[in-house]
Amino acid sequence: MIEQSQTEAARRRGRGRLVVNLLALAGLIGMGVWIASERRPTGAASGVALDGPTARPSVSRVLRVATFNIHGAKGTDRKTDVGRVADLLRGVDLAGLNEVHGGSLGQENQAAQLGKRLQMPWLFAPAETRWGRDWFGNGLLCSLPVTSWMRIPMPTRGGVAGLRNVVLAQIQVDGQNVNVLVVHIHRMEDRVEQLRVALSLFLSLQPPSVILGDFNTPRGDSELSLFLARPDVMDAHGGNPKDTPARIDWIVSRGLTVRKAEIVPTNASDHPMLTAEFELPATPFKN
Repeated sequence: MIEQSQTEAARRRGRGRLVVNLLALAGLIGMGVWIASERRPTGAASGVALDGPTARPSVSRVLRVATFNIHGAKGTDRKTDVGRVADLLRGVDLAGLNEVHGGSLGQENQAAQLGKRLQMPWLFAPAETRWGRDWFGNGLLCSLPVTSWMRIPMPTRGGVAGLRNVVLAQIQVDGQNVNVLVVHIHRMEDRVEQLRVALSLFLSLQPPSVILGDFNTPRGDSELSLFLARPDVMDAHGGNPKDTPARIDWIVSRGLTVRKAEIVPTNASDHPMLTAEFELPATPFKN
């Protein structure tokens, strides 16, 4: 009887240790999942070329650009379709993209997917990582030579919700350098500071230059109104019949002539696509 009691007590202790170990394991797994799911900033980065095919030199002073917040390629019909985003972008020399998602389930990031479909060099510039991979950010497609690019984090006071960056690229158009700034401004508490930083950075660049992206800011905003009132700043879509006071996506230039511009409504995203065709000056700017 004593031996049976001792054996039963040992079994109970063993079961207790097993339960404790399983609980500890579950806790470690839960902590690992929580850590992996946390959104974390990516920081700065730079390079001298984009990914993908070799860029082709320009033989024209005309530059065709687009800006598109692709919403992760999820349309107003709630379907995710990278192909229809690519169809909209065909024919442009450069596209600045917002809300580009990283790869998942064996797929590449959406900038790479678009670049391969369009046979254009690409750059994915994630602002945050999650689940151990690049998660969300901006993108750049450019068929023209890119001599340098920088991924610059934006300031945030709102924590992970406000994680944003800008992409600064220098491209070559008919032998001239053009500075391009792709931006996506947070729409909540970080909007004012991020907008101020982005516009100041743009004004510091040598023309010809273009800033394009989702500012999350309409024309009536005081900071943006002062910026657009500058004589050296040109809103490509100012006066466009499809323009609205509530528009928050922008293509703005310095030192370039706007030949034509279009606002393209689409169900491929919850934003329209904006395009503009610029002409570079015959005589390059001097520092």
